[in-house]
Amino acid sequence: MLFALLVVFVGAPAQAFDTDGCSAANVSEFGEYSLIYHLDISDDDDTAGQKPAYTTDNSGISVSFNRIAYCMELEINGVLEWTWVSMDAFTTNVRDTGVPVSVGFQQAVNNMNVFASTGSGVTPGTDIATGNIEFWNNNYSQAEGLGGIGGNSATYDFDDTRGTSQARGSMQVHNYGTPQTILAYNGWDTSNGNPDDVGIGTNPGLNPDWTNEANANSYSCGPTCRKNLYVLVRKFDIYGFAGNGVSGFAGNDGPAISAAISNPRGAAIDAVGNVYIADSSNNRIRRVATNGTITTFAGLGTAGLSGDGGDATQAEFNEPVSIDLDAVGNLYIVDQGNKRVRRIDAINNVITTVAGNWDGVTGQNYNGDNQLATEASLKNPQSVSVTDAGVIYIVDQGSQTLANNGPRVRMVDLAGMISTVAGNGASVNSGNGGLAISASLSGPFGVYVDSNDDLYIADSGNHAIRRVLSSTGIISIFAGNRDGTAGGVATAGELATDTSLRSPRGVSGDAQGNIYIADYNNDQAHKVDVDDRIITVVGTGARGFNGDGRDPLRATLAGPHDVVVDANGDPLIVDFLNDRVRRIGLASINRPVTDIFLSNNSISTADGAGTTIGMLTGEDASPGNTHLYSLVPGVGDTDNALFQISGSGSNAELQVGSGGVIVAGTYAIRIESNDQQDSTFHQTFMITVVSSNAVPPVITLVGANPQVVVVGDAYVELGATASDDIDGDITGSIVTDLSALDTAVIADYTVTYNVMDSAGNAATEMTRTVSVVALDTEAPVITLSGANPQVTTTGSFYTELGATAMDNFDGDISGSIVIDSSGVNTAVAGSYSVTYNVMDAAGNAAVEAVRTVTIQNPPPPPASSGGGGSFGIFGLLFLIGAVVRRRIFVR
Repeated sequence: MLFALLVVFVGAPAQAFDTDGCSAANVSEFGEYSLIYHLDISDDDDTAGQKPAYTTDNSGISVSFNRIAYCMELEINGVLEWTWVSMDAFTTNVRDTGVPVSVGFQQAVNNMNVFASTGSGVTPGTDIATGNIEFWNNNYSQAEGLGGIGGNSATYDFDDTRGTSQARGSMQVHNYGTPQTILAYNGWDTSNGNPDDVGIGTNPGLNPDWTNEANANSYSCGPTCRKNLYVLVRKFDIYGFAGNGVSGFAGNDGPAISAAISNPRGAAIDAVGNVYIADSSNNRIRRVATNGTITTFAGLGTAGLSGDGGDATQAEFNEPVSIDLDAVGNLYIVDQGNKRVRRIDAINNVITTVAGNWDGVTGQNYNGDNQLATEASLKNPQSVSVTDAGVIYIVDQGSQTLANNGPRVRMVDLAGMISTVAGNGASVNSGNGGLAISASLSGPFGVYVDSNDDLYIADSGNHAIRRVLSSTGIISIFAGNRDGTAGGVATAGELATDTSLRSPRGVSGDAQGNIYIADYNNDQAHKVDVDDRIITVVGTGARGFNGDGRDPLRATLAGPHDVVVDANGDPLIVDFLNDRVRRIGLASINRPVTDIFLSNNSISTADGAGTTIGMLTGEDASPGNTHLYSLVPGVGDTDNALFQISGSGSNAELQVGSGGVIVAGTYAIRIESNDQQDSTFHQTFMITVVSSNAVPPVITLVGANPQVVVVGDAYVELGATASDDIDGDITGSIVTDLSALDTAVIADYTVTYNVMDSAGNAATEMTRTVSVVALDTEAPVITLSGANPQVTTTGSFYTELGATAMDNFDGDISGSIVIDSSGVNTAVAGSYSVTYNVMDAAGNAAVEAVRTVTIQNPPPPPASSGGGGSFGIFGLLFLIGAVVRRRIFVR
């Protein structure tokens, strides 16, 4: 969740600090980051483990982020050196991104982007994979670290370790592939009277990481000297919103992210945040409620033309491709296959046709304007946009070959009359700078009308977005190259009219006047700001799907067909060929005062008076308010006296009270947040005090180890559980490291699992081997156990002798064998077959094994003796037995 206070540094990050070095002009990704800290580095900052006195401190904000950036500027007498380095986030706590106070890090960092001034000695580059950070909060040594990255124990360089040889702090970023230091700030914890150490690039002197340089006072030469450190985060993310990537229809009344949709082409968002999706191949309109549940809003799911005048859920569509809402919530649908635009009433859900007269049988050609829209012919409608007043704009792609039946944008006024506002029916590229009705379009798909009634047309065949000004009716290029030819991936920050698009299909806008473009064949979405500058908001330019939960500019799309923007400024991308709708978090969420958040609610019995339990933040729609927090009476305040609050605003802390140590247990308190603008909010919190102990938690892997993944398939994390003798289930705190895994390359990889309990005890690291293997095409082999054929007699029970199955990848899969002995009837003599079948995990079926079961009648009983004084065989045996017994008895 992104909180409202973010707007103090989000929205125009480039103006968050004034710098000649790290700026939009020098750093291409600058505008994507938000300022957390600004430190004006002092000559000798002996903080002794305390937080430094930042000039700007936004760390009290709870914010999700996926990348961290550092900017250092050092200037002497007007000569400025600067460097910028960004990397994938190495912590989830925004407070830990700054100068280390209580937490130390030494670890690899991924995907570094480096920018630097000429002459700084720093090697610039992007996607650098060989970086590391050394953030020691109080001391470190020359000894080479455990990373095995080639450090030198004789000097301080890019791989030092925690130690006691220097009672100093260290904040360093390195590229150890080069190898070189990118930036360093050391020695702020040293109270020896020496200046701190600062540096950009590798120190040409004794220690490459600037340790013991004591040079901070060199940058204190007046107004033309400075030494600044900036810390920023990139809070973007792309994540799934609707659709699981499997084309089909499933999942109604469940989470939209788990549902199946098929070829979605359009989306719209109503005033309360419900999202409507044109689920084209399912012939339905689906709705995702604000709680994430998906339902069918309109359509039976069968292709056809029916239902006008009745409930929309009982209507038939034939490929609905575009939707929009008017100011009162009526939904407009381009029913492409039925060559109509239809409307669903917001009050009674009744569906009607508002434009188009196709009967489902006869052909359709342009039949003129200035008539009722319901009597007009639409040839190939593609998109609809509706003004707040209810004026409807329709893109009719028409025919690319029939004269006078080519593309047009048509308008249906409030009286229901239709007219053409752009396009002359010819399918070429012409008319820029003239009246739109005299211009030619080529294969247009999308249309959007803004609050000024200016019209934006995704002129796909001309690879441009064209704009028609309502005040003059003049059409011009708004974005895309001017010659109407396909272009490559857009360049961030250039004028939209200089950029390159390739078959844009969707266009929309937000409340601030920004225009968004679904660049279909570039597999990207772009934003054009109010200064007509274009940036890419999602997509690498490569087609595919490489997962969610990542930097949008490193995510891949597959034919984005539409883009719409919600009330928070977050774009939703209709990812057509991936059968998904995806959301990007680009803008802060501005909400009323509704909540208080405590960053931590657990302490140990070892924590004494004044110990910080957690930081307090409030969710406030008004930027700039400084909140005052207090413990107040009311329901849930039974334990207020044991605690205290210190500080205000972003520095507010809940602490252990002056009474000192609290015994183990759970305690209820009530906290009030006062924004000092006549608004307060109360919240009850439960504080857990756990016994101080040194017993570490235990991690247990879930699922197979090793885990086998076919090369090219998506990796599915099986997870793990963690339990602690005091904290109980701490599974949610497990840190899983997948960074080494690459399912595109056949090899064995290691996934690590780590967790700490509330007392700081670390579990023994657990590892899972993930084997990325070639595609399994070899079928398993079934081996029958026991006799074949199997012989038994009538009337007896059939005993299954079983079989075994072995697979080259899955090993022993005997337990998966499907045995069919249903045909065996032991009551009737004869020959029967029992079949054995099995499939491996890759779907390879074994050759069916067959056992013959022969049911035989038992042999006839032997003949018995008859009458007439004859003993027969049994009589003879009796006499012999008698004689034998007599002989035995005589002896």
